[in-house]
Amino acid sequence: MKIRRPIRTGAALATVLALAGCSSTNSNLGGPASGTTRAKGAAASGPAISGTQLTGTQLTAALLTVSDIPVGGFIAPTGSNTDSGGSLTTAKARFDPSTMSCEDLQDDLGEAGFGETAMSTNALVSRSRETVSQTVYQFADAAAASAFYTAAKANWAACGTFDFAGQGSDNKLTSKVTAARAGLGQQDFATTETGTEDGTPCAIASTLTLDGPDVLLVGTAKVGTATVPTDIDGASLTTKLIAKIAATG
Repeated sequence: MKIRRPIRTGAALATVLALAGCSSTNSNLGGPASGTTRAKGAAASGPAISGTQLTGTQLTAALLTVSDIPVGGFIAPTGSNTDSGGSLTTAKARFDPSTMSCEDLQDDLGEAGFGETAMSTNALVSRSRETVSQTVYQFADAAAASAFYTAAKANWAACGTFDFAGQGSDNKLTSKVTAARAGLGQQDFATTETGTEDGTPCAIASTLTLDGPDVLLVGTAKVGTATVPTDIDGASLTTKLIAKIAATG
């Protein structure tokens, strides 16, 4: 398995693809590929934090581990985790999910810069070229999380077929909205993604979930097949991740 760069999103979609070897959009942790133009939005001010909040370091401690995956053979590659550190962030948002292109949105999910107060992301990979990614964004309050979730969901749902073009690769993905399992947080949204990188098939299943001040993205991906992975249930992993975060808080 080729790991093109460390994890940023999970789920985010491009993160899953990158670790599974099905995307070449970025080669650097937390930064766009050279020459890529990002659609960015700046919030009027940094978030006004209310209630008990976890730091990025604490969110990392709550992430799923290989023991949480019901299928054996997964590892956590060195350098596959990034988070916002040991203090809360109050920076203005760099990205506006309502105005970003599909490529930019799904490539930048998993990076800091959406106006969150803390975030953490990593991926677990197997020798069978399967990847589980997870990203948690924590916002100042439930309203801020809901605004991000709603904008990202609306954008993602409208993507259809789109290209990931970068570093000389020809990547094309088709996104389809699927039924998300009821009872995940307050709202949830699921998609399947199938496509190719330079003719190699790949398939991804993603679940985006709103839970209070948190937005969680869990994805499973496999390279070498156009069939979305079914051996690992992203909804069950999301339920477990929500519980672990709650226990940490």
